[in-house]
Amino acid sequence: MNPETKLLFENLSNELYWLYARWKIYLQLYGTKPEDLELINEMAPHFFRIIQDTLIDEIILGLCRLMDPSTSRSRKEIRENLSFNNLFDKIKSNYSACISDRELSDLNITT
Repeated sequence: MNPETKLLFENLSNELYWLYARWKIYLQLYGTKPEDLELINEMAPHFFRIIQDTLIDEIILGLCRLMDPSTSRSRKEIRENLSFNNLFDKIKSNYSACISDRELSDLNITT
């Protein structure tokens, strides 16, 4: 794997790790027993509502960012996104000689 593709893969892995960590925190706070939710609502309902909304927003936005196109345009500059599409494009461009068209189509990657 070339260094640029490896770095992108590592950064995507890191992002997925933190998304999963946020999801586990959400489940620990809000996806458990009803008596835990009652306690949260008794102690600081507004605070925990803000935390709940923030966690949900972070998770959804993080997942959406991972599905972004390979690049984005900022003013006149083209920037690469930290996304699965960017990783697929790098794999396709670096390893297209090694991967058959059938294997690319199985991954839903068009040539």
